[in-house]
Amino acid sequence: MLDPPPLTARGQLFHLLMAANKVGTLDSAIVCGTLKEKPAKLPPEINAVWIENGIAGSDQQLQKAS
Repeated sequence: MLDPPPLTARGQLFHLLMAANKVGTLDSAIVCGTLKEKPAKLPPEINAVWIENGIAGSDQQLQKAS
């Protein structure tokens, strides 16, 4: 599990993780962070899940929370 670095380095982290996945050295990664809303431009390889009170929600809950 990784805690995302400051906003300026998050893009670099995601590119590194996607590159490692593409060459087969990484199957999956869980990256947790506190966000106000779902990022607008996520690559298809990245899935955002809203977790509230210990329960993972759907995209509808993500939209409602933002």
